Amino acid sequence: WDGSRLSVEGSIRVTGGSGLSNFQDYGNIAQAVGIENPNFELDTDNDGIPDRWIWHRYANNSTISLDTTTRVSGTKSVKIGNPTAANRGGYLLSQLIPIEPGSTYTLSCWMKADSDTTTAWLGVQAVSSGGSTVGWRYVAADIRPGTTWREVSGLLGPGGVELPEGTTQIRICLIGKYNTNAPGYVWFDAVKLTKTSYLGSGKNVVSIDSSGLNVGSAGRICGGAS
Repeated sequence: WDGSRLSVEGSIRVTGGSGLSNFQDYGNIAQAVGIENPNFELDTDNDGIPDRWIWHRYANNSTISLDTTTRVSGTKSVKIGNPTAANRGGYLLSQLIPIEPGSTYTLSCWMKADSDTTTAWLGVQAVSSGGSTVGWRYVAADIRPGTTWREVSGLLGPGGVELPEGTTQIRICLIGKYNTNAPGYVWFDAVKLTKTSYLGSGKNVVSIDSSGLNVGSAGRICGGAS
């Protein structure tokens, strides 16, 4: 309560009376979307590739490994790169993640590089309901994350990078060492995907008076109200 507005996390249950009025909808709410092995902790076959992620090389000498000496969370991060200047590193793809077309998602990941010139990309492979790739989209393209951990994020969907028509599922894509001017490596950790649900812009959506509970012109009760 800030003196003029009550914000509630969870459910609201109205049990009677007429002393409450003018519930308003404000802002957005973020809902976490499940990603398997988002912190790269699991590698059950000890091949250096995190479980539930798919590794693709840009060159034969591209490398991937799980690094226990530097991380943001847990005990490991994943390191992608190439020791040859002219060769790019590679990329990781997550498992398929269902999405709701027309919704907005925030994709984020922590990353760092071995130098200020080594580049990284963060995005998604867009996939149809039939399993076909309908495009690739990036919330961070050819960026230089620098040599200290930083969180990189961006929006997918309305208000951000639009997904191709027909997208019903995605794979998160992490690209390490895309530049071809020097050897380099990029570390990734703590991947997150959240769905942003619109809660409105201050309209009076619920009021309570002697006649009972009234839903206003906005036509929605958000956040599990009952």
